[in-house]
Amino acid sequence: VLDVTGSMTGEKIEALESAASAFVAQLLPQSGADARIRIGIVPYAAGVNAGRYANRVADRGGRGTCMTERRGSESNSDADPFSHPISRDRRAVGRCPNAEIQPLTSDRRALQNVINDFEAEGYTAGHLGAAWAYYMLSPDWRRVWPTRSDPDNFKTGDTIKIVVLMTDGKFNTYFDGVSDPWGNQRTRSEASARAVCSNMKSDEIIVFSVAFNAPSEAQRLLEDCATTNTDEHVFVPETSEELIKDFVAIANAITELRVTE
Repeated sequence: VLDVTGSMTGEKIEALESAASAFVAQLLPQSGADARIRIGIVPYAAGVNAGRYANRVADRGGRGTCMTERRGSESNSDADPFSHPISRDRRAVGRCPNAEIQPLTSDRRALQNVINDFEAEGYTAGHLGAAWAYYMLSPDWRRVWPTRSDPDNFKTGDTIKIVVLMTDGKFNTYFDGVSDPWGNQRTRSEASARAVCSNMKSDEIIVFSVAFNAPSEAQRLLEDCATTNTDEHVFVPETSEELIKDFVAIANAITELRVTE
């Protein structure tokens, strides 16, 4: 779950591309060589670009592929989108990442193509990034994704599900029920992110967090989201070199989990 907002402009977005590429290469040294390992990518800014999947999951409240909050009691859950559709607020049009989501795959080239499309622009609706990671890992979303991207069931004992949540700033954008979603909705975005993270962890999803040269508020949020608030699951790189090193460290930790589990 990768922050491609405006504050990532320049050296930061280049570092993120290198870090994400190194992460993929570490876990998938050859494309498709081990189909048991699958990676998805959720780039986020003011929204999430659902691409070809948008019309499958959206309500009738807008157009385009830029997704915002799900309304109602299931706003922070993994409920299927056919009974609880996702919103696409018209105010978000043109403010989504250029890069589209990539559901779970062992195709290294497909993942790298998404990484190559990263551009830094827009505000930070990090709760939406977390929510779409949850959707990619949820068996309730099987009807949305291609067969090769089908998520396994939760809590089977045979599958480890992991989210890596990264940001360089405060979550500050939220659409549903507000007149001005831009830059001043930190409390609602953070509360939603915490709820999504709590729900993911209750489904035994392991959450790593990466606060890249981020302010203290963002660091606290990512500590709350992580499986533990220790350096086992929380990373706080300050430089581009540290970001790349930490993504490789997380990939190595995931490899160790595969071996020991």
